[in-house]
Amino acid sequence: MGEALGAGGFSFPKVYKESKDRVTKLVQRGVLDLVDISRWNIADEFMAFVLERKLLPFADRTYPNPRLKNEVPIWFLISCQLLLRALGEVAYQALTPLLSAGPVLTRVGLNVVAPIGFNDKNRYPRVSPVHQDAVRKFFKDTEPRAMRRWFNIDLQRWFKQQGMFDENNGTYILDQTHVVVPDNPNYEDAVRMPVDEHGQRYPGYNDLTEEQKKLMPHHPCYTLSTLLHLNFKKQTAHVAGYEWGPGHEDELPQGRRLIDRFFTNNGPGAIKLLIADRGYICGKFITYVKQTYQVDVLIPLKRSMDQYRDAVAIATMPETNWMVVLKRGDDLKDLTRELKATTVSDIQLWDECKVPLYVTVIEESKTDDETGARFVGHFALASTRKFTTSADVVSSYGFRGRTEECYRQLKLSWNLAKFPSPDRALIEAHVSFSLLTFCLFQLFLAEKHAGHRRSRMLTALRREHQKLGQSLVLYAEEYFGLFGNREYLKLLLELPEEVRIKLKNRIESIPNLF
Repeated sequence: MGEALGAGGFSFPKVYKESKDRVTKLVQRGVLDLVDISRWNIADEFMAFVLERKLLPFADRTYPNPRLKNEVPIWFLISCQLLLRALGEVAYQALTPLLSAGPVLTRVGLNVVAPIGFNDKNRYPRVSPVHQDAVRKFFKDTEPRAMRRWFNIDLQRWFKQQGMFDENNGTYILDQTHVVVPDNPNYEDAVRMPVDEHGQRYPGYNDLTEEQKKLMPHHPCYTLSTLLHLNFKKQTAHVAGYEWGPGHEDELPQGRRLIDRFFTNNGPGAIKLLIADRGYICGKFITYVKQTYQVDVLIPLKRSMDQYRDAVAIATMPETNWMVVLKRGDDLKDLTRELKATTVSDIQLWDECKVPLYVTVIEESKTDDETGARFVGHFALASTRKFTTSADVVSSYGFRGRTEECYRQLKLSWNLAKFPSPDRALIEAHVSFSLLTFCLFQLFLAEKHAGHRRSRMLTALRREHQKLGQSLVLYAEEYFGLFGNREYLKLLLELPEEVRIKLKNRIESIPNLF
């Protein structure tokens, strides 16, 4: 059987697996394919993982190719996008030095003989396998909505194969955030909105007068809605779909498109609980997802709603039975804080809501350390699911904090708002591949790094790996291994003479090694 070829007739990369032990044994027998020197870092480890999982052949086959003839493999162009984000870069100009230095992209299978590139059309000697402008133009020519469908439909099938969906639990979070851009008219559809420089709405904005609202700073921005899946087995937060639009686009139309598109890949019942923010309070929306897809919704009520006030009034009657959710002293951040909750049985909140709703009222109380004054406040959660206890309602809604952490990491660590260009297609590519790399990184950390590293910011992991010194990377057959200077010397001294000479010649052929 011949070698499998991708789009454009290009062969796929050879995948090397990391195993220092196997490489050592092979080298001792005189088997050695390649030696490289590198500051092996988290991005290299991540890219090796992507290669191992065979994402690239899948992406090569399913990506909405804008070319009739490909001069560069699609899988390599997609690798460039992943590499940029794994290393914290956004500008395509950064590709040339990256492709010349990263051990994975220039050595581990992607193109061992990288400088020759993928065609013979260059007039001058190549310094990297592909020019950054070729990468930029490829994604600029991709139709933006086709790219989004690729992420929301095709890639989700691949992630499902990787076990990123916990079908037994089925907890999802639907939310929207604002992504602020520079005050540049070339950013089409960016709309000035009352948000801060990080895209956060101002606390208490809805309670301000119209004159006060006008005085609040406004920033040009887009909206990003995500359907986030919580996999409790893997301890991951996975973006199962996204929608992108102007800064003033409402949550509801974006949310409905996300839900409908999700179920093109999944049957009814795949989402068991949908946790949403107040922006999705709509009887028609709740009815639609419950009756069409059998999805239960959990959503907070607005304090300005009559239904909120009625629920609180019923809950605070003397005969109400409350369940203690948080005892005084249990919250280490505020030892005076207490929570208790009660659920008001099946009530009708809106005429347009055609499914039963259960409202849980939570009472929060805490004491001021200086004055001793006791403060009591209430908030209410409505759900189409009849939870076993009121505490279960509070615990489930607490998962929504994962969305806030997800957006925080995307904006701060993954440079989501730092677009390389205001071009519509390049904006879509930046959003789509930032989310894709984020999801891949979640899978990578879950399966390769246990414990506290799963929750670490990407920037912290990069700093951690930058402390590592240079390593020798040895390739033999389908394996590679990283060897420090002492390990290499020990290995060299223990080799037979003929093998040592072979290894010595390979090392000496590497430019600027010492």
